[in-house]
Formats: sequence, structure tokens, C-alpha cells
Amino acid sequence: MPSITTNLWFDTQGEDAARFYASVFPNSEITRLTHYGEAGPRPAGEVMTVDFTLDGTRFTAINGWPAVHVRRGHLATHRVRRPGRGRLLLEGTHRRR
Repeated sequence: MPSITTNLWFDTQGEDAARFYASVFPNSEITRLTHYGEAGPRPAGEVMTVDFTLDGTRFTAINGWPAVHVRRGHLATHRVRRPGRGRLLLEGTHRRR
């Protein structure tokens, strides 16, 4: 059965947002942090992604908002994992207008 992870895009506040959400919802936790390396595009060591669960539902916060050139609204994408078949990215994004 495929599993879906919602990706929430931020400028630099992804870790703060994930920690806040995890403090509000029961059975929630930060499960992994990744950081930008020397190759950029952000300064080395800055948080790039935050994987977290909210009451068992998986999310990833991505610090990369300006890199996708979104100026207004919120942006979310979805990542689908299919066992034995790797990753499949769904087409499209969801924005609040």
C-alpha cells in the first residue's frame, strides 16, 4: 500500500513550525533533520528538511520557499512511497490563493 507524506514549504521556519505542531498534537514527534551542505544553495549547516509525525501522520517541512519562487499563499506538495518501487512524486502543488 502506498504511503503519502505531505511536504510543507517554508523560507527558514520549517524546524520551528514542526516543533510547534509536534507540541500541539498528541503522539507527535520530530523524526529526522537534514542540513544544507557546502554546495548550498543555503549556508552550510542550515536546516534543509524536518521529518515529523502528527498523531501518526507523516509530514516533511522543507526550508526552500524562495527557491521555488512562490510569492503568496501556502505551498504543499505530496510525496508517495510505493513499496519496492521507490518514490513517485505527484504532479502539482496546492496553494492558498
